[in-house]
Amino acid sequence: MRLRAELPDGPDAPYRLLVAFLAELDAERGAWQRTLGGRTALVATRDAVETWFAERLAEKAPQAGATVVRYAAAGFLGVVRAWLLTPDGPERPGAPELAEQLVEVSTRVLGPAEPCAADGAGS
Repeated sequence: MRLRAELPDGPDAPYRLLVAFLAELDAERGAWQRTLGGRTALVATRDAVETWFAERLAEKAPQAGATVVRYAAAGFLGVVRAWLLTPDGPERPGAPELAEQLVEVSTRVLGPAEPCAADGAGS
């Protein structure tokens, strides 16, 4: 796929670029469904973990809509994947630092949530 849209100008440029990108994807939806929806073990595992995680996030943040929850789950798992693939070195955060960053961004995306078991208060 090649994004054929012109780069827009103006304050709503990121939104218009995203709309153009999504429209390009949608125009080739069948091909993308075959590519992304393949039933390989890897794809099935990733989808199952993402769905499970999205369901847990929805329980903890019932005020968040389905798109927000799925976005948070996919983003969270994408960060974890990238972290696991990052070679050891000073730029790779430790587990506590990454966890702090993930909690911070998840809170911003999902809004206030019920306390979790790690806080010693929730389920």
